[in-house]
Amino acid sequence: MVQILVEHERSRLRVWLNPLEPERKPHIPSLGGKNSAERAVSFLRLAWAESPGLAIQLAGRFPSVKMHSDLRWLILNFPEKVISEASALEIMFEASLPSDVNDQLKYLLFWTPVNPTEALTYFLPAYGNHPFILQYAMRALESHPIDVRFYFVPQLVQALRYDALGYVERYILETAKLSQLFAHQVIWNMKANSYKDEDSQVVSTANIAVHSRSLSNS
Repeated sequence: MVQILVEHERSRLRVWLNPLEPERKPHIPSLGGKNSAERAVSFLRLAWAESPGLAIQLAGRFPSVKMHSDLRWLILNFPEKVISEASALEIMFEASLPSDVNDQLKYLLFWTPVNPTEALTYFLPAYGNHPFILQYAMRALESHPIDVRFYFVPQLVQALRYDALGYVERYILETAKLSQLFAHQVIWNMKANSYKDEDSQVVSTANIAVHSRSLSNS
């Protein structure tokens, strides 16, 4: 396993050594061979036994259908072992709330927070407004300092389109109380998305205009 990981890292170094001249190949002898991806699958359970985080990194370096399937099976059956790995959620959910994910959701109460952009995706209809997912998304957003929150204001405003239970609105209002600059940025983005046309005649059906007036009055 160490051998194929070293070979993968060496292949990445080749790109850094010659990013603009792919035809130039430095003399770095191969260790992993042509079947490194296939061999990596056979090491997945060994990596999991040593460190579940290592298994996730192994799958990231050598992606394949079987690797993803086997790793997802391990995550679903032993979720408590990967609660410190935020990237494991992407593998478990697969951009929605699958029917085989149910008992695992209670572990979201202890899961390491994901980055803000990914946390906002959990407000999408694909996740069904599940209470555990919404609570986790809010905790992930609130775990980041105010200085970071400025960078995802556009995504935050777009999340209002699917904010059926008011979680995003509450987050915006509470953050706006902490920073007047943040409040102004949110209001500007809301007004920019309140209409579908450039002449501001066709009101957006997402009720962003309502949220904008509510925040302005606050």
